[in-house]
Amino acid sequence: MSQASIEEVLLRILHLEDVSTDAELTRRELARAGIHCKILHVEDETGFRKGLAEFKPDIILSDYFLPHFSGSDALVIAKKEVPDTPFILLTSSINEATAVACIKAGAWDYVIKEHLCRLGHAITAVRTRWQDRREKAKAIAELRESEERFRHFAEASFEGVSIVEGNVLLDASPNYARMFGYALGEMIGRS
Repeated sequence: MSQASIEEVLLRILHLEDVSTDAELTRRELARAGIHCKILHVEDETGFRKGLAEFKPDIILSDYFLPHFSGSDALVIAKKEVPDTPFILLTSSINEATAVACIKAGAWDYVIKEHLCRLGHAITAVRTRWQDRREKAKAIAELRESEERFRHFAEASFEGVSIVEGNVLLDASPNYARMFGYALGEMIGRS
């Protein structure tokens, strides 16, 4: 998917922020960056949990420092409730160790509020990464399905089916082993 087509989709962004002026600055920066989105602004854990369940966000933006709740707490909840949803921390200040810990815990990125102009790029980057992950997962699922169909075909076949590479038997159907009077395990890996 091209970057242009990624940005044209209307995103659902759940924004956890307790300071209304910061929420408005974020909304304006998203508009300036050309991110077409619907934003649900919540201020606490209750609103956050409700937003995850009902709003079904495509991306989560979360302040790190909140009264009685933190970005780390929100990340733990998001990883449990919506594990594949990109999570970006927005914070006025965060030390490098905390940022690394958050990334290791599952945050996809973080943006310092003083550098809010980086938010559009961060969202585009995590959406591209999310799309890549989806395509990879789909390809892996299709490969597993294909392998399962082949295995079923080989096992159901009345004929012997084998896979040989360089004169070494890599795999075979049970009927192939029976044709030669061996157990399948005795034949695999031999020439």
